[in-house]
Amino acid sequence: AASDVYKRQTYTMDETVSRHNIMINNLIEMMMNVADRSNLTLDNNIDNNYLSRVIVEKIPALTELISSAQALGVKITFSTQMYEMDQSKMAYFLNAIDNSLNSLNRSSSLMFVHDKQLQNKFEQYKDTAMTEVISMSGMMDKEFLMAGQVSITPKEVYEKTNRAHEKLYDLAKFGVKLLEERINERYNSLNTSKWLTISMIAAASVVMVYL
Repeated sequence: AASDVYKRQTYTMDETVSRHNIMINNLIEMMMNVADRSNLTLDNNIDNNYLSRVIVEKIPALTELISSAQALGVKITFSTQMYEMDQSKMAYFLNAIDNSLNSLNRSSSLMFVHDKQLQNKFEQYKDTAMTEVISMSGMMDKEFLMAGQVSITPKEVYEKTNRAHEKLYDLAKFGVKLLEERINERYNSLNTSKWLTISMIAAASVVMVYL
């Protein structure tokens, strides 16, 4: 019975990747719903608005595309020959990665235009991540689309794609920390304004009583 259960729960590499993609896409959708319901993505502060979009939409979408390209790349390295269908899929993923990277770059360039110091700090993290992703994409294009025979190993594919993931994670982590600080600053500012307003109303009420 145990062996029957085990057989029912084993999948091919393509099935595993497909199930993984569904799960990750559901998580990304959940993050976006949480951000929308909390009004993060509807923040009237344009910097916070763009920053939250980068964190919950742009970076996760890009990392998922990289993961898909990674899985396909590893599959190709284990094959004895290069299949045209796999090459077509890889071309699709690399094109999608390029478009996603450009989208991330465009959104980031609109942030902190009135705070050059903060803009430069964010740009450092973003540029480091972009450099790693571009390097990874170039390697995959060379190895899987331009070469007639695969010479790269699965380990090298993992190492290259994981470096891109790590730098994107660093960018996301910095973005989350930055957004948290900015939200806390706004909360404290609003809290101070609230109590100032209440104090003014109370003072006016006292004056009215004694007039």
